[in-house]
Amino acid sequence: MKTTYKYFIILLVLVFSSPNLYAQNEIQRVRIDFETPIGFVRHLLLGFTPDNAASDGFDYGYDAPNIENHPDDMNWMIDGNRYVIQGVGAFDENKYYPLGMFLTNSGDIKISLFALENFIIPINVYVYDVVTDEYTHINSEDYTNTMSSGEYLDRFYLTFMEGHMDPSVLSISENNFEDFQLKYTKESRRLTINSQNLNSIDKIELFSVTGQQILEFQMERNSEEVIILPELSDQFLVVALKHSKGVFYKKIAIQF
Repeated sequence: MKTTYKYFIILLVLVFSSPNLYAQNEIQRVRIDFETPIGFVRHLLLGFTPDNAASDGFDYGYDAPNIENHPDDMNWMIDGNRYVIQGVGAFDENKYYPLGMFLTNSGDIKISLFALENFIIPINVYVYDVVTDEYTHINSEDYTNTMSSGEYLDRFYLTFMEGHMDPSVLSISENNFEDFQLKYTKESRRLTINSQNLNSIDKIELFSVTGQQILEFQMERNSEEVIILPELSDQFLVVALKHSKGVFYKKIAIQF
């Protein structure tokens, strides 16, 4: 099976990479590199088909699955599955494409733009970080961060226009979060989360405002959760509620 996938990926690389093969389609390519905490570089390819031969979903012959098992990696995410090549329709600056980051090792990571191909007018390429709500224009600077080990499935997106991401698409609506009361007790470092709807939340993650993961907490099925926080120097935290319908991020003040 793996041998078949390898030949399939080689064919896709030829289709997307060759300047002569399928030249009439003028496939436009965005190549990005992800550097892991241990220095491994994952090459990713996003291919735009001007004739809309491919879609945002899985398309046989255009999307190449990740068949390797690296300790640290980043992939395109299509219907919850991991890919190293994703073919989509015609270029649309309003589109955004989710990136899954999978880290066994903690440390410094980097996302960089390697090349743009077959664009008559160069396009802007951004990495959007949901936690920090920041866009990094990787045409001119790499996205860098220090990340803790773990899986990041709802945090990073590749997009082409700054400031246009729709929070209602990426997260639980604000109204759903209003049902949850969060209280921090300075003396005991206790973060209390109270709601009758806690059983709708699968996991809570806590981040610093710079995007560093502080804690990941699996929810129990009751009406209150108490999380003991480590010593913190930040005055704010970003709380991520993982929900069956998505994820919602909210910044809360921590008084010391």
